Amino acid sequence: MDANEIIKQAPDLLKGGAAIAGALKFTDIIKAILGPATAEIADRFRDEVRRYRYGRQLDCLRKAEEMAKRAGFTPKAVPIKLLFPLLEGASLEESEDLHTMWAALLANSSKAPEQPIVRIGFLDVLKHISKDSALLLNAIWKEVKQGLDFERSMGALPNPTNLLFVGEFTDVLRMYVALGVTTIGDEKKMATLAKVELGKVVLGDLKQFWTCVDELMREDILVYRIETERLDRMKGKERVDVENYYLTVFGIEFLRLCSPPGEIQL
Repeated sequence: MDANEIIKQAPDLLKGGAAIAGALKFTDIIKAILGPATAEIADRFRDEVRRYRYGRQLDCLRKAEEMAKRAGFTPKAVPIKLLFPLLEGASLEESEDLHTMWAALLANSSKAPEQPIVRIGFLDVLKHISKDSALLLNAIWKEVKQGLDFERSMGALPNPTNLLFVGEFTDVLRMYVALGVTTIGDEKKMATLAKVELGKVVLGDLKQFWTCVDELMREDILVYRIETERLDRMKGKERVDVENYYLTVFGIEFLRLCSPPGEIQL
C-alpha cells in the first residue's frame, strides 16, 4: 500500500460527506433568518464535513504508515473492497482509541492482501461498538496477552483455535471500573457489588457495564459460561457455580488485527 496512491483516491470517499451535510435541512424560519446567505451557509457546512472527514482519513493513513514502519514490512495495495470501507469508517470516528484500531486494521490489510486475514465483519464490529466497549476490549486484550506471554515463557504453545479465558464476572467488572467511564468508581462499593450473588445483582450503577458486556456478546467477541469450580481446592468438598468469560475465536482475531502489525503473535 503506497500511502500517496491511497491519498489520491481519498477525495472520492468524501462524496459521502455531502450526503451527511445534505441531511441538515433548514426550516423555513431558519431560511428566513439567513435570507440570501442560505445557500452559502449550506455550502459552508458541507465544506466543513468534507474537511473533517478528509482529515480523519489522512490521520488514519499516517497512523497505518507509522505502524508499517515500526513492524518493518513494505505495505502492499489494499483491496478496494477493504480500502474504501476502512477509510470511510475512520473518517467518521471521533474516538481516538477506535480511530487507532481502524488504522491497525488498515495496516494489517496492507501486510498480506493476497491472504484475506482482515475480514469485512471486523469492520462492521468496529462501526457498531461504543467507546467504552473498545476500551474494555483493549483492557481484556492486555491481560490476555500477559497470560499468553507467561505461557510462552513456561514453554507452552497457546492454541489459537480455542476460546481464551478472560476471567470471572468480578474480573471483568474490575477491568471496566478501572477504565473510569462509569459512576461505579468507588472501590468499596465495587467490592460490595462483587460479593453479591450473580443472580441477585441489582442493575443500578451496573447498567452501563452490563450494556457494554451485552454489546460485546452480541458482536460475538465475548461469551460466558456457567462453570462449576471448587470453592475450597484443599478440601475438595464444596463447589460453586462461577460465571466465566472467554474471548471467541472471532474475537481473538478481531483484537489481534486491531492491534499494530507484529505486536501480537498467537
